[in-house]
Amino acid sequence: MIKIGIIGMGIRGSMFAATAAQNGHCEVTAVCDSDEERARASAGNAEVFGDYRDMIASAELDAVVVATPDPYHKEPFLAAVRKGYHVLVEKPFALSYAEAREMADAAEERNVTVLVGFANRWNPPFAALKEHIAAGGLGRVSSVNFTLNDTIHVPTGMIRWAAASSPGWFLLPHAVDLVSWLTESTPTGVFAWGKRDLLAGRGIDTYDSMKALIRFDTDFAASFNTSWILPESLPLVFDMKVEIIGTEGAYYVDLQNQMVKHYGETYANLQTLGHSVGGRMLGAPSLMFHDFIDHIRLGTRPDADHRAGLINTRVIELIHRSAEEGTFLAV
Repeated sequence: MIKIGIIGMGIRGSMFAATAAQNGHCEVTAVCDSDEERARASAGNAEVFGDYRDMIASAELDAVVVATPDPYHKEPFLAAVRKGYHVLVEKPFALSYAEAREMADAAEERNVTVLVGFANRWNPPFAALKEHIAAGGLGRVSSVNFTLNDTIHVPTGMIRWAAASSPGWFLLPHAVDLVSWLTESTPTGVFAWGKRDLLAGRGIDTYDSMKALIRFDTDFAASFNTSWILPESLPLVFDMKVEIIGTEGAYYVDLQNQMVKHYGETYANLQTLGHSVGGRMLGAPSLMFHDFIDHIRLGTRPDADHRAGLINTRVIELIHRSAEEGTFLAV
């Protein structure tokens, strides 16, 4: 039985704990959060810690899930890896290339399994799209347009640390990773723009919106649009749309439309993708967690590993630099 410790018992950490309970090959034996009361709420029979260093030092573990907020991945990741534990770490891998390089080097040195939480690789529409593209349904990629937005509830109500992040760090890692993965291509250059206005006026000093044009090594460019100030009247808290055009066909993905629309006092789209069935958690992050456990027990390596996290962090960092400097930057 693989013994799991979870660091960060917010929305994602609690979800991973519930997912682990449905996996017959692992058990959560320790959880950690600076808010120990919150940690106990999802701990079950696991030992509760208020400091990840105490958990890493004293708990008997095989693997660790790092589900802390965006700015706080590096130190718990390094503590776990240096102990020889396998790690599932939420995206973004880190908030700077220097941090990501240190983390990736540590993982290589200890030869542990690392999975970075690019959960949309496990999202059924994108998994199906990946298979169809691999079978030749697209041909050579000509152009990609990717939109990924959140409502303003996310930076003002859902997370308390938005000022330490941005829509670039919070949302674009998913988008950039998906395009790289779907097209089997690597970014080679970035030009970006950013807008600060509404959130700064509310005392949250970060970007409202960001745009990036990224060149890839297989001779195409992709545009990325992201914002987290959409009105809360949006039928879902997020809006994800992808357009991929190739020489043999084109694909259009719209995750805003999840097939069920509800008309009541307000209009809403029910989030059906990943909805639990018979108590079984089927969301992309849960499927990702099960794969993480399988990689550990079978001794295989995930594609979404520390190397993918390192490249992704490099690109997102350059998007922010380009937005600040107004220049094209090579990756």
